[in-house]
Amino acid sequence: MVNDRLSVLLELVPTRAAEWPAGVDPAYEPVPLTRAVRGAAAPTDHPAETLVVRADIARAALHDLRSHRHIVGVWADPQVAPIAEAIDCTPQVPTGSSADVARALGADRVWKDAAYRGQGAVIGIVDGGVDGARFPVTGGWSPDPRSPPGDAAVAWEGHGNMCAFDAAIACPETQFHDYSIGKTAPGAGVGGLLSSALQSFQRALTSFRTGGTPQVLSNSWGLYQESWDPFPPGDPGNYTRNPDHVFTRKLVELLDAGLLVSFAAGNCGGVCADPRCADDQGPGRGIWGASGHERSICVGAVNLRREWIGYSSEGPAALAREKPDVCGFSHFAGWFPSDTGTSAACPVVAGVLALLAGSRRGLTQDRARAALRATTGRGRWDPRFGAGVIDAHGAWAALAP
Repeated sequence: MVNDRLSVLLELVPTRAAEWPAGVDPAYEPVPLTRAVRGAAAPTDHPAETLVVRADIARAALHDLRSHRHIVGVWADPQVAPIAEAIDCTPQVPTGSSADVARALGADRVWKDAAYRGQGAVIGIVDGGVDGARFPVTGGWSPDPRSPPGDAAVAWEGHGNMCAFDAAIACPETQFHDYSIGKTAPGAGVGGLLSSALQSFQRALTSFRTGGTPQVLSNSWGLYQESWDPFPPGDPGNYTRNPDHVFTRKLVELLDAGLLVSFAAGNCGGVCADPRCADDQGPGRGIWGASGHERSICVGAVNLRREWIGYSSEGPAALAREKPDVCGFSHFAGWFPSDTGTSAACPVVAGVLALLAGSRRGLTQDRARAALRATTGRGRWDPRFGAGVIDAHGAWAALAP
């Protein structure tokens, strides 16, 4: 059944709030966007800078909104979910410990050769919340003002705590920014909307431009099915397949500014996909939206025996062919008795990115992605493994001045 009401993102020309259409959420801080729609998709009068707000609208009002004089675009604001707790193809027994992961990555060799273990590094965990009593949380944002960054009341069953733990494996002296998108804003009715991730990316960008942190954002969330997008492929507001969606354009803005960003590929691999994937499983049916953008660092999963985990989403992505980029480690004893899913693999790679950024100054997303892909030893891209399993020390050596 089609829902008669939608949460959407409205892209507006800068104007007074009094001139905005009805339904705009007054509690949602407008997100500025400076990257225009690309190529043929761009209206000739598209402004250089726009504002993005969240609104609750009737589906029947879409046509009128798209013709509103102050609206540049009406974009999907789908619900997202943590990429976690997938069905394992083997019993949920860890294949090693977090210390084994550090050695397998070669992170311990970077610590020695670079004399660096993450001092001054900050990783943003975009997830359900990070408990500041367990981890050094120094900033972030929450959609719920009653539960600020670092609050012990986390959403998504401690998934964000797992991500923080796993990010610290390669970068043990890092600090964290907690962008707890899984928490529910007062009156919003549901947690984990793409609009909360958009707000988090804007907060991280502002913080980075002001104080240089966070340097890395880890994203272990996504859409399990293409049908979660309320706008189908071909609709101008679509997220899953449209590189001009406001969130994906905001991602590019962050990368251009100098932040490093990793995404979990997802848990919809064809061998033993998460049941939430339904029919969207197997090659080309699991990596949607910004996680599969050509410049994202999209992370699949292997265990410590370097075996591909059968639910790790397979490429190509909706937006780029060679996704995932690389694989990180999963199925190890960490925050939980077994940290599983591409949700664990993604922050493992984010920790490596923070380690590289702190020991190779001026590192950009494109250089980091190229170095990770070039040093796996695999030699070719594969729809399951990507370019191969990351080698932190190999990438560090390849990035030498």
